[in-house]
Order: sequence, then structure tokens, then C-alpha cells
Amino acid sequence: MRKDGEIWKLDLTEQKTGKKRYFIVPTPVKKFIDKWVKEKGITSGRLFSIGEYAVWKQLRPATKVLELENISAHSIRKLAGQRLYKSSGNDISLVCQYYQHSSPAITQQYLRRTSKQMDDAISK
Repeated sequence: MRKDGEIWKLDLTEQKTGKKRYFIVPTPVKKFIDKWVKEKGITSGRLFSIGEYAVWKQLRPATKVLELENISAHSIRKLAGQRLYKSSGNDISLVCQYYQHSSPAITQQYLRRTSKQMDDAISK
């Protein structure tokens, strides 16, 4: 993690594509990580030794509270992009960069709405 002005950033290299990217780390998350590292005596390597299934298992209770069904790590990524698209005023290039897609056409596939979302929008 590195500090860029007042913002903390986490630099990553994606295993699948080899692409380098960074994520902004909110201050409360940074404080939690610092506390976790200190408590566990971690000096290098991974902070958490868990796989995709373990992450999904931890997310499942949150999806119930949020009344989200059929949620996976991939669908959470998709949902995050959809919300970023909406909050950015429908800036497809921003979402394309977030996903690290090579073209907006690929990003548009991620932004497709579910039939339930379509039904809800029509009902309104």
C-alpha cells in the first residue's frame, strides 16, 4: 500500500491478465488493515489466506441483509461497475478503465441489466 497525497492506494498485478492496477483504500479500511497486521504479527506476504469460496461464504450474510440473490464474487464486480456507471453520470470510459477492459463494447456487456431490473424500471 502506498500513500498518494491524502489517499491510500493498493497496487496490484492481476494474475489472469498481468495488468497492473490500483485501488483506493478508504481510511477506515486502512486503519482496520493496520490493526489486523499488528495483531497477527504480519511483516510480509498475504494479509488473508483465503480463496474465492471463503470470500463468497463471508459475503453471503451481507447479500441476505441487502436482499441480493444469486451473488458471486463476479456478480459483485458487475454490480460495482453498474453503480459506478450510474454515479459517474453514465461515463462508460470511466467504467471501462475500472474494469480494465480493452474496449467499451466489452464494458457494455457487464452493464447489461437483469430482467428483474428491467421489470422494476418499467413498473416505475
